[in-house]
Amino acid sequence: MKKIIFYISAGCMLAMGACRDYVDIKPKGVIIPQTVRDYRLLLNNVGTLSASYGTSDMGSDDYDFNTDPALQKSLGESTINIYTFQPDFYRQDVDDGEWNTLYKLIYTANVVIAGLPDATGGTQGEKDQLMGEALVHRAFGYWSLINLYAKPWNESASSSDPGVPLLLAPDLNAKLDRATVKAVYDRILADLQAASSMVAEKPAVKLYPGKAAVYAMFSRTYLMRRDYVKAGKYADSTLAIQSDVLDLNTIKSSPGTLIPRNIQNPEVILYKTAFNAYASAFYSQEFLTLLGTKDLRYQIFTGDGQTLLGIEGRIYNGEFLAFDTRDVGPRVPEMLLTQAEARAREGKTAEALTIINNLRRKRFEPADFSELTAATPAEALKIVLEERRRELFSRAMRWFDLRRLNLEPAFAKPVTHRFGDKSFTLEPNSVRYTYPIPSRIMMLSPEIKPNQR
Repeated sequence: MKKIIFYISAGCMLAMGACRDYVDIKPKGVIIPQTVRDYRLLLNNVGTLSASYGTSDMGSDDYDFNTDPALQKSLGESTINIYTFQPDFYRQDVDDGEWNTLYKLIYTANVVIAGLPDATGGTQGEKDQLMGEALVHRAFGYWSLINLYAKPWNESASSSDPGVPLLLAPDLNAKLDRATVKAVYDRILADLQAASSMVAEKPAVKLYPGKAAVYAMFSRTYLMRRDYVKAGKYADSTLAIQSDVLDLNTIKSSPGTLIPRNIQNPEVILYKTAFNAYASAFYSQEFLTLLGTKDLRYQIFTGDGQTLLGIEGRIYNGEFLAFDTRDVGPRVPEMLLTQAEARAREGKTAEALTIINNLRRKRFEPADFSELTAATPAEALKIVLEERRRELFSRAMRWFDLRRLNLEPAFAKPVTHRFGDKSFTLEPNSVRYTYPIPSRIMMLSPEIKPNQR
């Protein structure tokens, strides 16, 4: 890990500069952040600050890599390992790029948090905005790591379950033992709370976190902790600031109209791109049946694999449409779905269905739209969760939802993937719902203990 962190530090220096407190010699041609403007430039680094997770989709029930032998031959070793739920994803001599990407994000945020108070120039308001942005980015990084590399939240075990190394300063000699799940969640919430009074309500660009992004990350955090009252409350706060939803009818009815790029999409709350491009992700028949062919999300965002890639099956088409990597940051429809789930769990059936139907009106042509109804809160919750799966496909959220929903008998389900002539099943609450700590990381830093797999 120390070598990984050093690599991250070098990457930050080469790209945008690094805090002088943490290097002994100023490299020739490298700017060491000293002014508020320097830190603004550091936080403008889209390649680092927008980078995120994304491989989790491959382990979910939305995907099927058994549609064509040609597809199987094209897949990399790590992709096959994730898809077939293997004990390890990467060999010892191969880096886990997802882990490294998220810690590079955190390192950059820590450089800003540590150095900004002593920066010259700029107003206090500008400093506050930058500090708030860095705190949100760090919270996002740890939210991603804890939901990939640690067990799902369990109130009674969170103080003892191992989480991930909790690095709060750009220190190459930091202790790298895994903090508990509770400690990591406490830090996420503390960072978001501090950021909430610093960031602007509506930032200039979607890479910059604003108040809507803070509230959306609060909502995501409480959702993963299964605190549905607070998750709904923060979804409400998010939507009070940003509530625009694209009407897919305008895309379908105007040939040649492109889906907006993520940085311009009115639904995007915080711009975060998937770690892995997914033009070759193929959908399971179970998911396609749930989606249905009349759904505009099917018609616009999926395509025929044979036509696009010469491989049988139904493929994600979104990256071909906007020439943009998948966005996995919080969006307005996600907040609407969290809001609806909270209402359904509170027994507010009518309110939950109103939210869902208002969203679905923008996902079907008028002739194909019909309102969904439910007689009980339990029926409403089932409808909400099914709609969540339809709306958020290829947003890398299904894996996280499976982890939390497996703890409820009504929604727990095994996931079975076929690959060639073999079948692989992931049972509800399996230890393999927690990613393995990268072997290379443990080899470099033996104090980081492995996950049970």
